[in-house]
Amino acid sequence: MKVSLLAIFLLCIFSKTLFADEPKNLVVTTFDGKDFDLKKLRGKIVVVNFWAYWCENCARAMVEIDELHKECPDIDIIGLSIDRRTSLKEILARADKLSYANALLANASVNNFPEIEMIPTTYIVNENGIAKKINGVPKCSQLK
Repeated sequence: MKVSLLAIFLLCIFSKTLFADEPKNLVVTTFDGKDFDLKKLRGKIVVVNFWAYWCENCARAMVEIDELHKECPDIDIIGLSIDRRTSLKEILARADKLSYANALLANASVNNFPEIEMIPTTYIVNENGIAKKINGVPKCSQLK
């Protein structure tokens, strides 16, 4: 019994490390009404960007991500507003200017990304669904 409790205790302590490389999944309906399912995009590179409408650094990153999307249209990109639903007017005003899909994180039915500690936060999800947080916005050549 003591061994079992010790094993459970150690698993709880180290679970974040043990499962850090688990494939990520995200299911959400975008602002244009399309379903976005990260699991269905396995085999492709995906950029996931978390933002807020009031964040000026986010606005600058979103412009760069929009340029990335235009330069590299075969890369799937999703922007996720961390704002509350009550700010939908402001969120849509920011997202409507972009060429890539955006959604409200609160509307995600599946999301196993870590809790966002700061914004903007961008992840590159590889062909196996493994996500890596990056600083800044990647260049198209870095994703191929």
